[in-house]
Amino acid sequence: MTELAGMLDEAAEGFGGLVRAVEPDQWRLPTPCPDFTALGVVEHVVESLIQYADLADAKRFDPELTVGLAGADVFAAYRAAAVRAVGVWSREEVLAAEHSLPWGPMPGRAVLGYLVLEHVVHGWDLATATGQESPFGDALVQAADGIARGLSEQDLRQPYMFAVPVRVPGDAPLLDRLVGFLGRRPSTVD
Repeated sequence: MTELAGMLDEAAEGFGGLVRAVEPDQWRLPTPCPDFTALGVVEHVVESLIQYADLADAKRFDPELTVGLAGADVFAAYRAAAVRAVGVWSREEVLAAEHSLPWGPMPGRAVLGYLVLEHVVHGWDLATATGQESPFGDALVQAADGIARGLSEQDLRQPYMFAVPVRVPGDAPLLDRLVGFLGRRPSTVD
């Protein structure tokens, strides 16, 4: 397993722990990501895991894929998608390949980096909405921050991606600075 694949595995474990701890009455809570409830965040991450695993395994990406988990075992659905994606994206030939996406070709390592970033940011969304602590270690957050800041503004700020940055104090925790960079308003912001 490459270092980047190990990061996805770590991020998936942390995100899965958050999902497992959500109380049944919390699934409809709003999150800092304005498009999603707590359940909607998990459905979105599961969709991404399925889409990108299909991309690597079957050379197809369905941008219209929707996952509905209301009434389902949300943790089991997340875990199944995560295990599959981590397995697929741990293969060196998948990372080394260029993958055809609807918006253009993307190197495998960039796809995997995006999955890591998505887990950390949406994990923060889910933790914030449900009153949990972030499970992500400093090294993983630092890697996700590097991935985010390595993306072009055009890629970051396109519709349905990330909002304009929120100013966060320079001495705030790195996770707060990362989510602020991606348009969220952490508690360290007045």
